[in-house]
Amino acid sequence: MVRAEDSGESAETVVVLFTLAYPYGNGEPFLHAEVAELSRQFDRVLIVPSSVTAFARQPRAVPSNVTVLGAVRASVPRAAARQIVLHLPQTLGALLHALRAPTDLRGKLQDLRFRIAVHVRANTVRRRVGMFLRDRSRVVFYAYWLDLPAAIAIDVRRAMGFARGKIVARAHGFDVYAERRISNYLPMRDDILRGVTRIFSVSRAGCIYMRRRWPDHADKMSIAHLGTAPAENAGNAEQSVATLVSCAFIVPLKRLELVIDTVAELQSRGHDVHWKHIGPTDSPYAADLKRYAAGALPDGTFEFVGELDNGGVRNWYARNPASAFINVSESEGVPVSIMEALAQGLPILATDVGGNGETIDTSLGMFDGLLPADPTVRQIADRVEGLLQSDPAAYRRYVDASRENWKRAWSSEANYRVFVSELLADAQTREGRGADVG
Repeated sequence: MVRAEDSGESAETVVVLFTLAYPYGNGEPFLHAEVAELSRQFDRVLIVPSSVTAFARQPRAVPSNVTVLGAVRASVPRAAARQIVLHLPQTLGALLHALRAPTDLRGKLQDLRFRIAVHVRANTVRRRVGMFLRDRSRVVFYAYWLDLPAAIAIDVRRAMGFARGKIVARAHGFDVYAERRISNYLPMRDDILRGVTRIFSVSRAGCIYMRRRWPDHADKMSIAHLGTAPAENAGNAEQSVATLVSCAFIVPLKRLELVIDTVAELQSRGHDVHWKHIGPTDSPYAADLKRYAAGALPDGTFEFVGELDNGGVRNWYARNPASAFINVSESEGVPVSIMEALAQGLPILATDVGGNGETIDTSLGMFDGLLPADPTVRQIADRVEGLLQSDPAAYRRYVDASRENWKRAWSSEANYRVFVSELLADAQTREGRGADVG
């Protein structure tokens, strides 16, 4: 990359990145590698977390040319009350828009809360965003989610009266599929789609869904895959250990009871199968799932590893050979957890939902682990059994093919370099659409 100062130009390149909470807390861990690439290609980066309060943890470390806007001083209720009192016309406008929303009462209330949250955060940060930008800055506003961050980015740019800077947004899963939300409704969807310049879906399935559902904005939509770092001990998958591993938040959407029932079914068939799950276990639902596993599986045949960051996941895989990775979610974007498993060389079993199918490419020789969207325990168990009983030479080919698929399509180094180059071009030009970069 040639920075402005290196080329003799006075204008600098700036990206204003709107996140949910990153770099606060432990969420959005997959953003860390992308921020590193943003810092390499842009002169300066400003991160604007969307929903961070004064009670948030200390932010994670970021590169030296990255600035993070801090937490709001007031609690959320106080900030909302302040919004209502000091920005009454804005609040009344939010109420009128919510009442007109094409949804039921629950959806209208969701819309109102969403709009107020947007205005609260935008009013809090817009002055500081303006101070960060210089007269000759070449800027792009980048929302990591096609949801609250995108709406805040639009509101901030509008309130600043900023004449420059495209608004680019990524789209993942919960911010794409209306069926996953209250009343099958995505708040402010039309406003967001009108306000952004370009939308990059992390999956082909998500892009197709959005183009069909919102055809008037289809020309804004393209694909940019996420990616993961290389594995620490790639290729250490072992058929003989008969171990399934999963990695996800323990929530009903992930249907982990199905995994437990599948392992129990395989054990009833005489297979000494084990299951290990990576993910936080500090919720009531996780406690219930632990009890369910204890009642269905013998001691020593399952393990809840707990929460690990991305580096911790790679390190755990390096020290704990497994036979396959399993994902039986009822809805997905493209899970970073599957990309991490591919980098390790694990054969993949995944339900055919969202972008899961894009991670399994049998033309490369991968194991055909794509399951029906709503599989039965027997269907899953049959597929696992087929993998565990396959010829050892065939199993090693599956391992090599998983690694090849990661290298071809899911490497963070390759994918983020290309994607950030697209953002940089948007900061430097006024016109132009981008092609698929995934």
